[in-house]
Amino acid sequence: MSSDGRGGGGARRRHDVGPAASASEDSIPTLVGLQGPSPAEARSDSREAATAGNGFQVQTLSGEDGGAGSTRDRLKRQVQQLCAFLEVSGQAEELVLRRSGLDGELFSPLSVAIARTPSFLSTLNLNLNVLRSHGARLLATALATQSRLKTLLLFGNQMCDDGVCAVLQSLTSAIALGGRLLELDVGGNCLTGVALGEVASYLRTNTALTELGLSRNPDVLPEDWAPLFEVLALPGCGLARLALEENRLGERGASLAARALASNRSLRALEAEESGLGSLAALTEVLSALQANTGSRLGYLSLDDSVERSDDARRIYRQLQRLTASRGGQVGPDPPPTARRVATGNAAAEGGP
Repeated sequence: MSSDGRGGGGARRRHDVGPAASASEDSIPTLVGLQGPSPAEARSDSREAATAGNGFQVQTLSGEDGGAGSTRDRLKRQVQQLCAFLEVSGQAEELVLRRSGLDGELFSPLSVAIARTPSFLSTLNLNLNVLRSHGARLLATALATQSRLKTLLLFGNQMCDDGVCAVLQSLTSAIALGGRLLELDVGGNCLTGVALGEVASYLRTNTALTELGLSRNPDVLPEDWAPLFEVLALPGCGLARLALEENRLGERGASLAARALASNRSLRALEAEESGLGSLAALTEVLSALQANTGSRLGYLSLDDSVERSDDARRIYRQLQRLTASRGGQVGPDPPPTARRVATGNAAAEGGP
């Protein structure tokens, strides 16, 4: 998933966390990077510029020499440079703009460049910016020309329902042109059941999607999770990893999740810390569902310290640990290596959010 940070505070796989950076901050830990045909080489040192023929790299911003206004001006110039590169380059594959201080105004020219570039992007990482709904609508328009996009990371952009729905509608339209996104993260975007319903519809339409991030959307009501879990229970669902941390599933949502797990055969990893799945009632339902589903491939269920601190809950939790271990996985803080995404952008150097 959008695991841009590693290490620090535990080894479990994490989403981008922390507030989105603002362009008015004194120092923005940003690395605006576009990686070309050799992503592995470009990732080897995220602070070195890529070669002229293969990519574009803008160094880390700092407001030390001129305050907030100067920092924003520098960011504008860097965006202009990136736009100029995109509009002529046909070799760009990965665009990593994580925590770059991009708001709707700054993203506007970049969205035009993404729409016009002769390159077909495979990865677009916009985690931890402040696009909000306006920027999301600009992104939705730009995505219409990026039919080969496989990874779209939008965690923590305050897009709200209308922004995320606009993006999802664009992604759905792209399916007719052969677009098949494999990884999507819209966690931390102030969503409600309205957008979650659109996510479920998209998941039903795009059966190629294997990784979905919905963490930290606590305004979604327990009953609003029903459409998503209904899709998860369908035979054609190909989702292998689902992130639900810091949501409020409640008893109703936990029951819906357990019902989906009773029939799902694609899911391999479920990240659910602080979501309500750690209660005794929820653990009991999940255990019963997985015991009944002998075809389940769930090998990683992450609950961290959110398990209810009672003897019965701990006993059920240990049974879940044994069950997933017997299927080659685990319940606990550390995902198997196959579940980790290689860190890209400045996060590799930061070692965390």
